[in-house]
Amino acid sequence: MRKVSYAEARGFIDTGDAILFHGHSLLGAIIQLKSKFWTHIGIAINLPQFEGTEKRRWLAESISAGPSLTLLSKKVEQYSGIVAWAPLKGFTKEQRNSIGASALNYMGVAGYDYFGLFAQLIARPKVEDHDVICSEYFQVAMGMQGKVMRPDEIAKLPYFHEILELVA
Repeated sequence: MRKVSYAEARGFIDTGDAILFHGHSLLGAIIQLKSKFWTHIGIAINLPQFEGTEKRRWLAESISAGPSLTLLSKKVEQYSGIVAWAPLKGFTKEQRNSIGASALNYMGVAGYDYFGLFAQLIARPKVEDHDVICSEYFQVAMGMQGKVMRPDEIAKLPYFHEILELVA
């Protein structure tokens, strides 16, 4: 996987792009029992319509408090594992805006699906639109149906260009 500085990539990261993580935590080790490499996934959000945020990129992700929004630059700086960017290919601005709106609509509404996280170790629950794990949140925002996928399975979908590691 090629490395690129976050500062260099920031201007190209757009709403709907996948942000992938490979962590070294206990929870990450448990997730890796099924997901071979990637342990977490989030959605890049670009909000250029708000003055002063043109250069900022946000990370929408489902964490223990449920779906939340974080500055992507801070996550790249502070994360103790690998952070990677998977740019969407072939998606229009309207499609990207729809993905972003869907992701933002879950903020403060959905919680984290602890049961679903551990159910992933045994079976494949269906994608639902209430409490969500990270990959399920990504799938809901993308409008994907069916069984909840693992982050490594999402990364292999034909929706993305080359995955690039982001470095601070």
